[in-house]
Amino acid sequence: MIRVLVVDDSATARQMLIDTINADPSMEVVGIAADGAEAVLRARELRPDIVTMDINMPVHNGYEATRQIMRDAPSPILIVSAAASAEDSAASMIALRAGALGIAAKPSGAADAASVEGRRHLLVQIRALSDVKVVGRATPAEYSALPVRTHRAPRSTEGASIVGIAASTGGPAALAAIVAGLPVDLSVPLVVVQHNTHGFMPALAKWLNECGNVRVVLATHGGELRPGVMYIGPDHRHIGVTAGGVCMLSDGPPIAGFRPSATFLFRSLGEAYGPRALSVILTGMGSDGVEGLAAAHAAGGIVVAQDEKSSVVWGMPGAAVNAGVVDHVVELDGIAAAIAKAVTVSRR
Repeated sequence: MIRVLVVDDSATARQMLIDTINADPSMEVVGIAADGAEAVLRARELRPDIVTMDINMPVHNGYEATRQIMRDAPSPILIVSAAASAEDSAASMIALRAGALGIAAKPSGAADAASVEGRRHLLVQIRALSDVKVVGRATPAEYSALPVRTHRAPRSTEGASIVGIAASTGGPAALAAIVAGLPVDLSVPLVVVQHNTHGFMPALAKWLNECGNVRVVLATHGGELRPGVMYIGPDHRHIGVTAGGVCMLSDGPPIAGFRPSATFLFRSLGEAYGPRALSVILTGMGSDGVEGLAAAHAAGGIVVAQDEKSSVVWGMPGAAVNAGVVDHVVELDGIAAAIAKAVTVSRR
């Protein structure tokens, strides 16, 4: 049985979470808290398998509660937010920096398909993250404090011309670590699919933009892909590339349930760049991206997967490894260096 601590200052939202969680026979709500300070106390007392954490609360907000729980009583924490404002989205990113593992939308009691799918997805995230082994954190912002490294990779006449990256659960923190480690003179663009809750992508791009040497922006359809820039796919649109170095966004149907889809991105990399594409699959639930990686790999591209030990959830990278489409399995701290070695680096 998965033991859940529910934290939310709204009695209505708390009850909706309780009803959603308790409806799953494999879970039970073992405690509730109406503010961040109470959440810290309940986490110490109950030692739950996972905490669902609101952001805007009295006494301590969700970020401060997350910081204290990760310091005093480390537990998997899932931010559950309405993402009603840019301020809420930014605060959720800060909570990820403090040690939260993911973000989910607050459930609705409506009977429409989107609401039912939202509740299902919340339960899937709770189930997956409850098994993650977490450790305490002494400081509130490890990823923001990572040193900016300036790798000088040897030149290669067959260097990659573009990098595609896909992630899901645990992805924002993994992307932050990669951005912090990339060289200032990276000579190729990076295109990213990150599965995330609707409304959080602008805050994610802003946060990542503050983490290292490369510029991070939300992608736009038809925009030229420039070296040293990371392009994040927007909400609910596929992102891919063309042979002419242009970003393409698509409102096409979900692929295996995902839009944006990692498979869409990787398949476009293989078609447009062939052996000049580097594809990187990071931490995340499920197997999104495997079919696209197979296409990119068959076209001669290099495929790198994050290793199991450093992944929050080794679903997506593990599925790619098991499918035999991965060239290199690399721990998170080494992925930025692996990218730098695979591309032609020159001082601009």
